[in-house]
Amino acid sequence: MATFPIVEGDSFSSSTQKWDYDVFLSFRGEDTRHGFTGHLYQALCDKGFKTFIDNEDLQRGEEISAELIKAIKSSMISIIIFSQNYSFSTWCLEELTKILECKRIGQKVYPVFYKVDPSEVRKQEGSFGLALTTHEKKFENNIEKVLRWRAALCEAASLSGWHCEDGFPEYQFIQGIIREVSSTKPNRTKLFVAKYPTGVDSRAKAVENLLDIKSNDFRVVGIHGLGGIGKTTIAKAVYNRVSNLFDGSSFLMNVKENSGTDCSIIKLQEQLLFEILGSQEFKVHNTSKGINMIKERLSSKKILLILDDVDKLGQVENFLGKCDWLANGSRVIITTRDRHLLTTLEIDPLFYEVVQLDRHEAFQLFSMYTFKKDKPEADYLQLTNQFICYTNGLPLALEIIGSDLRGRNIHQWKSELEKYKNIPNKEIQNILKVSFEGLDKNEKDIFLDIACFFKGFLKNYVVDILAACNLYPDSGIPNLIDKSLIRVGSGKLWMHDLIQQMGREIVQQESNELGKRTRLWCYDDALEVLTENTGSNKIRGIMLCSHKPTKVTLAANAFKRMRNLKFLIVHNVHICNELQYLPNGLRLLQLYIYPFPLPSNFCPQKLVTLEVPRSCIRLEKLFKPYGESCLPQQIPYDFENYEVILPGSEIPKWFNHQSVGNYISFWFGRYFPKILCCVVFEPDLYEVLWCFKVQVSLKLNGILWKKSSTSEIHRSTGINCNHIWFFTVFDYAEVDLEYLNLFDRNCAEVEFDWNAFEGISPILSCGIHVECICPLVQKLSTDTLPPTSIPAFPICSISNTITPSPHLLNSNSMETTYNDFDSPLEGSHDDECDLSLSLCTSSMGRNYLPTQPQVTGPVDTSHISLLRLGLPVLGIGSNVSEGFHLGSSSMGHNFVSDDDSDFNCTATTKALRPHFFAKITLGSARFGNCSTVSEGFHLGSSSMAHNFVGDDDSDFNLYSPSKKMRKS
Repeated sequence: MATFPIVEGDSFSSSTQKWDYDVFLSFRGEDTRHGFTGHLYQALCDKGFKTFIDNEDLQRGEEISAELIKAIKSSMISIIIFSQNYSFSTWCLEELTKILECKRIGQKVYPVFYKVDPSEVRKQEGSFGLALTTHEKKFENNIEKVLRWRAALCEAASLSGWHCEDGFPEYQFIQGIIREVSSTKPNRTKLFVAKYPTGVDSRAKAVENLLDIKSNDFRVVGIHGLGGIGKTTIAKAVYNRVSNLFDGSSFLMNVKENSGTDCSIIKLQEQLLFEILGSQEFKVHNTSKGINMIKERLSSKKILLILDDVDKLGQVENFLGKCDWLANGSRVIITTRDRHLLTTLEIDPLFYEVVQLDRHEAFQLFSMYTFKKDKPEADYLQLTNQFICYTNGLPLALEIIGSDLRGRNIHQWKSELEKYKNIPNKEIQNILKVSFEGLDKNEKDIFLDIACFFKGFLKNYVVDILAACNLYPDSGIPNLIDKSLIRVGSGKLWMHDLIQQMGREIVQQESNELGKRTRLWCYDDALEVLTENTGSNKIRGIMLCSHKPTKVTLAANAFKRMRNLKFLIVHNVHICNELQYLPNGLRLLQLYIYPFPLPSNFCPQKLVTLEVPRSCIRLEKLFKPYGESCLPQQIPYDFENYEVILPGSEIPKWFNHQSVGNYISFWFGRYFPKILCCVVFEPDLYEVLWCFKVQVSLKLNGILWKKSSTSEIHRSTGINCNHIWFFTVFDYAEVDLEYLNLFDRNCAEVEFDWNAFEGISPILSCGIHVECICPLVQKLSTDTLPPTSIPAFPICSISNTITPSPHLLNSNSMETTYNDFDSPLEGSHDDECDLSLSLCTSSMGRNYLPTQPQVTGPVDTSHISLLRLGLPVLGIGSNVSEGFHLGSSSMGHNFVSDDDSDFNCTATTKALRPHFFAKITLGSARFGNCSTVSEGFHLGSSSMAHNFVGDDDSDFNLYSPSKKMRKS
């Protein structure tokens, strides 16, 4: 065993030295070797103390050997047994001198006066005086050595120790010494870490860095992560690495499991006292006394305490109270699945989140359990990789499955792999399920909804939907994150594959009958229930998704019994028959290629998200009662490629550039931003036009960059009231820097034209949402203008009344803002751009004030059209963000049944069907693993409690945008 010798001048304490021996015995062999000292040595060894005793064959001399000096320095405790002839041995006196040198730098020293009086040793009287006189004569030329011996005897005899007199039972005397040594020497037995501790050392080192043992403050470090990730294993490794650096240490395993009763808590408190103090004399009678006893006994000691698997604050308080008494230098490590628990401590902890093993570590660990080496047999390589993908770096799963596969042939491996995919391992599931069982009812529902339907979806999207189900996701989702059941990455919800499998297994155990389970996500299961009409009120969500395009015929009243259905997700499945019923309680409705109108009795008063790609659905029945209150109140999640037409005439406030007419300009930095456009148009010319579309011209720093256009609107759509057309038309990746000048400010000019007859344009106003760098109006001055001849600044304002700068008034391309006196707008966007309309130069070359658009016909044909103009390439884990998001609405209205015979729209591409699509996707996304349809057009959380009125816009109301995606 390695030793840690010290030299004079070293500075260390017993709490920072690593020892080779627990006890060193210094004695005169001829006096006590075969008597008292021999019995004491055996008793110490029997109690597990590693004790050094010199060998009888050890060569003696006047100077002690280097081996003996090394043993003295590397022992935590020295026991000096003074007997009648002890001082006659120069060897013993040299040992004594070295022992006292080590005492001054941290070693514990206890004298035993075996049948000699302590005063004789201290004063060098009797046999001790005679021996020292003899040594003075022998070393008259080195009298300083004898003086050192005299001083050492005096010092040692003054220490607290034991006096063994004649007639006292030696075994009782030895037991007293054992008790004292036990209390002095803490339990430092190493803990078993793992059979194959792959990846443990690096993680233990990270925790050790957080502990910062050299620092003299008190610290708490929390190790958190999902079940089976290796929290306890890492804590054991840390304990083994640093426990010797403390006055005492204790590792309390499975605190949650062992804290069920007062008796079990008392046992843990007694274990803590014993492991640190080394004495079993402490008896705890109740938990409250135990807390105070721990505080009284340990408050002066530098200790290491590890509390393993804690799930409640009270479990920590049972041992540490308020954590306000521990001595400087003490460290506490807590392992838990609940990160939030750590934040409730009286002292702010440091956090270490355990992540799953990387692929290389998982590969090595799995191979060790299956093949007892760090790589698999060549024939098993492919299957090994599949199992590693299945376990997704969870050490518990790698250990259990790897051990189970050891010794099996390749055919059995293949069979086990398929079984694990469908029937999860019970041992793994039971450990993972512990976190689920600690959730309340709402949190359980949120977890199961995410596991069955919403893994990989945008968090804000899911929050809106679950909030409408009264599940309080704003608090529930963070709790699931704290308990390591889910995580958020890139704004989306994720969970470990085995955690998801655990959640789905919980649902499958609800009933053997598919129609009596709460959630259906497997295609075959959902299809069986919907074709055989075996559903029930217990079902709250159905996902009917196929890996390849599929046509199905469902029971016409398949959803009649599912009155509690909240989510209906259909993807890549073409429903070939018309549904006669949909539950009115739906919050999420996704229909893929549904060429029929929605049921006439469908009243979606609680609908939050409607996504109907490539479907022919007339939506006026859904939105007709609500008028402009159905206009989008928030910026969509992803507005790169979409198009929507809604009835109304007032542009939403989150369009930070608005103008009467057809022209808007703005300033941007060195990178061209994404822009969202809208125009308000009137239907006056509708009857003379067969079809029309909006053409958009974009100039960058005065140079025409590109012209683009929207899709076409045909006469058969029956537009006869003012509408707002929202769209994007530019491919931002194509913007070439050669069009931009060298300044940090660049000017963009956008002009909207009606692509119909020359000189005819029904555009009333326009708007753009963009992250611009336009100056605020109160900050505007001629000093802000760059040294360039490009058009003057467009300006943004946070005030309602504006006096334009004289410089701008003289500009040929003048744009400023004005106050909309008829309907003042409130609030401003995040960039503080003014939300009022702009006074602009019209296409006729004159300035004009805005006019209030008038409805020119009865408002009875409100239409909504969503068009996906581009489709991202989907790989594994990618998401298609499509759909219409209505927010959390209260729609307490009856719907009017209208004739859909005249309802038609033809898009400008061959990929589009000649119908008026509620949502059209060009092409069909191929879904790989984890692919989801997750985003939609978000209309905010509106309360639509009024009917749509005819020609008057006076009852329209738009709320200021919220920074959140939902508005309470």
